[in-house]
Amino acid sequence: MKPDIRLNNSELKIMNILWERGVLSAKEVSLEAAARHSWNKNTTYTILKGLVEKEYIRRDEPNFTCSPLLSIDNVRQWETRGLIDRLFGGSPGTFISTFFEQENLTDEELSEIRKMIDEGEQK
Repeated sequence: MKPDIRLNNSELKIMNILWERGVLSAKEVSLEAAARHSWNKNTTYTILKGLVEKEYIRRDEPNFTCSPLLSIDNVRQWETRGLIDRLFGGSPGTFISTFFEQENLTDEELSEIRKMIDEGEQK
């Protein structure tokens, strides 16, 4: 996993487009961002340029083709760890406790969580 991944909300929106749709030209990303977020072309291209500079996406020619260099799973892992470190003093238990206090989980969701815990304990 790339160390110290930092995606702001706008960058995450662009990455979500690429994760969902795959490799796209900058023009296609711009059209999708316009449809989803009402962004103009310049906004999208500015964000794409920043993502290239951070090495989160690769730019290939012709047509400024954009390929994500980060997986959504890596970003989720990094962001989750960062959230737990920043807001919960590095304690996964405090994070989970707070989550359960705030969420009204269905029986099915609770069953899925129990299964994940059981599988984790077996490793």
